[in-house]
Amino acid sequence: MGDAVSPSLVEDDIHIWTWRLDSEFLSACGDWLTAEERDRCAELPEPHAQIRFAAGRSGLRFLLARYLGGEPSDVILKEDRFGKPCLGLDASLAFNLSHAGDIAAVALCRGGEVGIDIEVETAGHIELRGILSAEEKRQLHLLGLPLDRSVLLQIWVWKEAVLKASGLGLSVDPAKVVLTFERQGRRLVARNGTVPGFGSYELRSFVPVPGFVGAVAVTREGLRMLSFSLCREHLNEACRMWSDLGRSKAS
Repeated sequence: MGDAVSPSLVEDDIHIWTWRLDSEFLSACGDWLTAEERDRCAELPEPHAQIRFAAGRSGLRFLLARYLGGEPSDVILKEDRFGKPCLGLDASLAFNLSHAGDIAAVALCRGGEVGIDIEVETAGHIELRGILSAEEKRQLHLLGLPLDRSVLLQIWVWKEAVLKASGLGLSVDPAKVVLTFERQGRRLVARNGTVPGFGSYELRSFVPVPGFVGAVAVTREGLRMLSFSLCREHLNEACRMWSDLGRSKAS
């Protein structure tokens, strides 16, 4: 791809970006949120939750602006008929955002739908019982792998990514998503996931940062996945560029 200021996303690639949802990251962001986003942020009861929301939405706006060639505050976001966030102008660029703990991750691709989910490996708030379909239980029994919590958590993020790519989210019982599994040594791999009436999605696993698990679901097959970290230096470099452009336009 290009650099962090001017990335290039070709149709055969998926780009995964991760960043920290903390005050240090947020301090490098500009005043990019809309009035509605600022109101949503202010309604959150905890200061930490406000920082996470603002840093997450600011990072998302920054990245979308760099792929679209504008500024973060100019990015128009809307929701599709299922409530999934999407771009108001450039329908060719698909994206999806996930966050867990103090980490955010966004997946971007062209020419198809994409979903992403990340979770902390020690996440205790997720109820993992009942997420398997009868067909998946049969597959797992044949593969002979133990269904410990780490395996079930990976299955959870695969299913979440599929449901987010479809736009359905958790309005659909995860057990209705049927994954196709393979065994690679001691590892369990899911190649695709199907939602009845919504087609099939290719699946990829990734590690956002140590101690986390992640998954990406996409409607197109055979895409190359590239992972990047978004940091303060990227924001500072872009902000300097926007400032220089603003001065040149004013002169």
